[in-house]
Order: sequence, then C-alpha cells, then structure tokens
Amino acid sequence: MISSLMSRLLPVVPQGIVRRVAGRYIAGETDESAIDLSAALSTAGFLTTLDVLGEDIVALEQASRTASTYIELMRKMHAAGVERNVSLKL
Repeated sequence: MISSLMSRLLPVVPQGIVRRVAGRYIAGETDESAIDLSAALSTAGFLTTLDVLGEDIVALEQASRTASTYIELMRKMHAAGVERNVSLKL
C-alpha cells in the first residue's frame, strides 16, 4: 500500500529532492553508468545489485518489456565482466 502510494506521489515531488534523497542509492541513470560504478565497486571488494526501477507494472506488455530490459542489462554486465546480480520484483 505504501509502495503504491509512493509511486503515485513521486512524479509530483521536485526532482531535486528525489535526487538528494535517493542519489546515494542509485548507481546511475543509464545501464552504462550503473555498470561502470558496479565494476569500480567490485575492484574495491564490494558486491552490488542492480535494479531496474519502475515496478508498478499492471499489464502483460509492461512485464514483457521489463523482462527484456533485465536480460539486456545482464548481457551488458557480462560483457563488462561484472557479476550478474539483479533485483527482480514479482
């Protein structure tokens, strides 16, 4: 319930506030920037989990697109030599 409420309110919260609060936890706005940060953290001995944001899916087509996005992200991670660990929400 709270997650659904937050996902509805997020678009009306000023982007600067969202970045300030969430920026510490977001690896990047593109696959490449997230993978680059994951690779750097890996060399420092850290493990990372990448998550595609936007889990408010209500239609089969959305689920299919998200699945394809995760598969492509894992392919890019493999190509970059980054351990493939992603976070999926059913």
